[in-house]
Amino acid sequence: MKHIKKFIFFVMLFSILYLTGCKYFATPFLPDVDFVIDRINSEASEIDYEKYIKIEMYKSRLLFDHTTEEGGPDNELCTLIYGFRIYNVSHEPIKINYKKFVPPELSKIIIAGLEDEFYPPHEYLELKPGERIFDEGGVLMKHYNKLTEEEKEIFNKYKDTLYFELRINGKRAYAKVSAE
Repeated sequence: MKHIKKFIFFVMLFSILYLTGCKYFATPFLPDVDFVIDRINSEASEIDYEKYIKIEMYKSRLLFDHTTEEGGPDNELCTLIYGFRIYNVSHEPIKINYKKFVPPELSKIIIAGLEDEFYPPHEYLELKPGERIFDEGGVLMKHYNKLTEEEKEIFNKYKDTLYFELRINGKRAYAKVSAE
């Protein structure tokens, strides 16, 4: 009788996991940009993402009037807005998900929002051939006027760059993308 109860328990457990697609056990995204850079340097991508997608990055923008509760000007903080499009350049539908990361050089300037997931790791968006999506997001940073000259140089050098952990049809790829 004891073995039958265990058997029924395991059958029910595996049935639940099968029906949910094991989504709660999906491999999480990498925790920070240093891991992505290591994967890029070691050429650890499972696929060549450029055969499936094109990432078109736009120049970032600074907003100075949305960081206070009242929505007015702020002398201490500002928002850096990133925007980009992802195009399906393949001839087949693809399932895509990604996490974007701000360059590590900006970590002393950025207050919040160093990384952002598009969807949780177990969810994907399907893009048909030629279809594209636009994504825009902001990070909270020290006010540009409060940066030292050295910080301004670093900011201006890296403000138009993002790193990505991409998941395309269940395969991982890593990328560094800059605005042209």
